[in-house]
Amino acid sequence: MKTNGRRREEGSITSYKDGWRIWVTVGRNAAGKWIRKSEIVTSPLKDDARRRLRALLQEIEIGSYDAADSVTFAQFFRRWWPSKAANLSPTSAVGVRRVLEKYAIPRIGRRPVDRIKATDLSPLIGALVERERVGQSIKLFQALRLTFNAAVKQRVIPRSPMEGVEKPRQPHHEMRTLTPEEWRRIEADLIERDSWALVPFTVLLTCGLRRSECCALRWSDIDLDGRILTVQRSYHVLPGRKSVVRSPKTKQSRRTLALDPWTAQRLKEHHAAAINAAQMLGRPFSENDYLFARLDGSPWPPDTLTQHWDRTVARVGIRCRLHDLRHSSASLLLASGSDIRLISARLGHASPGFTLSTYAHLLPDAQAEAAERLGALLQNGHRPALSAGGENGEIAHVSAHAAS
Repeated sequence: MKTNGRRREEGSITSYKDGWRIWVTVGRNAAGKWIRKSEIVTSPLKDDARRRLRALLQEIEIGSYDAADSVTFAQFFRRWWPSKAANLSPTSAVGVRRVLEKYAIPRIGRRPVDRIKATDLSPLIGALVERERVGQSIKLFQALRLTFNAAVKQRVIPRSPMEGVEKPRQPHHEMRTLTPEEWRRIEADLIERDSWALVPFTVLLTCGLRRSECCALRWSDIDLDGRILTVQRSYHVLPGRKSVVRSPKTKQSRRTLALDPWTAQRLKEHHAAAINAAQMLGRPFSENDYLFARLDGSPWPPDTLTQHWDRTVARVGIRCRLHDLRHSSASLLLASGSDIRLISARLGHASPGFTLSTYAHLLPDAQAEAAERLGALLQNGHRPALSAGGENGEIAHVSAHAAS
């Protein structure tokens, strides 16, 4: 290693890609060998590297430099993960940890974080794509990016190797929404076979709730006379059957929704049935009870709703996921002419912009209508005649497209 004429204790600087590598000697190990540490300075100016070298040498001289060996990927993950997991939803935390422990740690866990390159990571992600597990490859990409970004923030590494890794292309999934006629078919089947499941599915559709929010509802969250529902928590079941009830992770997710008379009436009937069931079981009824509870009083697991929904739509002959009830709620509100800000608030989205970007395809004629109104303003308010079908025909076309 060239030292540019410097003594060992003075450190050295060598060129490195788009910057400089600083080398310093921090002492001897148990075998008496010199311990050399390096750091990358991403700057074209060598003076920046010299300033950093002087700062490192000063740290070594006063004893504040951390001379520990480079942390491995697995070590960094174990130290960083508990604080990060606390800031994620339970299901997201489980997903990130699972994909890293399955695909990354067995292969790069023993590698020093500062020695891992993009060329080490791309094959991990590419192998999943080749096996046609694109969904898993995207999850691994996101988990690795999250981890290495944290290492950069904590100054373990100067830059993330994920900057040089191509993100797998997200497969296109057509958004499926129920039409009113399809819902009526599902409703009729549930009334005949499983009337107990009609209420939660109705709430999911008319309120646009996530399934974890629906399962966490308590009677104290419902004002039946005022027809108001408040979302205050979510319920999750983690691996090992551990359950977690937690507050929404964003202030937008904590929201108050107006109920339509139809849904409110079904909830009143369900409330009366819940009181009667508690009496039959010999236990007092409480407003803190869950709306959708098992015999022991615990909430239905979200997977229970999904499994029953899948069986129902398969029986009726309709292809639609449980989460598509949330999409259906948004699309039907759009078709009814509801304001995008109101829809965003009901869904608990971070912003109306996100809602619009998600569901803009349901309003294909919106730009044409906006252009026509602008032209009318510029022509002193004169509005030209609409093409075949008339204004009502265009609105009907938008509604039919939204429901399809």
